Amino acid sequence: MDPRIRLEPATDRESLVPILLEADEEPVLRRYLHDGDLYRIVADGKPAGAVLLIREGDAVEIKNISLAEPFRRRGLGRATVEAVVSLARDSGAARLCVGTADASSGTIAFYRRVGLVLVDPFVGNELAVSRSIQNPRPEAERRSPAASPRADAVPTSCGARRGAPRPKR
Repeated sequence: MDPRIRLEPATDRESLVPILLEADEEPVLRRYLHDGDLYRIVADGKPAGAVLLIREGDAVEIKNISLAEPFRRRGLGRATVEAVVSLARDSGAARLCVGTADASSGTIAFYRRVGLVLVDPFVGNELAVSRSIQNPRPEAERRSPAASPRADAVPTSCGARRGAPRPKR
């Protein structure tokens, strides 16, 4: 794992709303802000962003990931995803997934560079990308990085919305 990046559990979710809003609109963010586990991304000892993870079955979804502008284009996004993979793997997850409403070529290229592949062109109104992750640790040694979502939680891109109506084009 890249020593420049550290994921620290965040207890004050509201303090990270400004950075999370760089990756999602506020009404959408508010629907899932209190689901799963929220981590502060620390790069070179400085707060650099945030990532919110939601566990669903054998998968961990990156529900929101954002780096502040000064930390972008330095390989820290890739390093953050690799730190998330390590955390997910340690929890016993078999795959990592992301749903994104941002279908820009830059976003899709980033997800491809970090090993995620398109699994469904549309899950709800999002593109769904996924990555299989190896789980080398025995079940007894695994720890959970992401709590199960609440009953009223926003569905994830890891499969909960499969079969949902596709948007009209």
